[in-house]
Amino acid sequence: MHSGHRQRASAQLAKRLPASLEHTLFALVVSCAVAIPLGVPAATRPGSWIDHLCRLLVAAGTSLPSFFTGIVLVYVFYDLLGIASSPLGRVAFIYRDPRHQFKMPTGAGRRRGPSGDRRG
Repeated sequence: MHSGHRQRASAQLAKRLPASLEHTLFALVVSCAVAIPLGVPAATRPGSWIDHLCRLLVAAGTSLPSFFTGIVLVYVFYDLLGIASSPLGRVAFIYRDPRHQFKMPTGAGRRRGPSGDRRG
């Protein structure tokens, strides 16, 4: 209820659950689409280059922190390849350009005259 209006937690969950399920299902489909074609040849040919590649990917995927992996994936698929949507997603409406976010007031609330002297 931090957003300024009172709403039940169950209503908030019901509102966000479809997007969460969509992302979970999509991740499951993508992971199976990658894992099965790589895993079958790696299992049938132990010690081959594809087996070593799969071991490397699994070791990196389980040992790297998820926030780092996410940043790398955003960089590759959004910045380099340009095939992913903006990483801002549903929070894009609250995004503010950082160049305009930290403007400091001049003169602590006083106006400056044309010659630079303070008028108060």
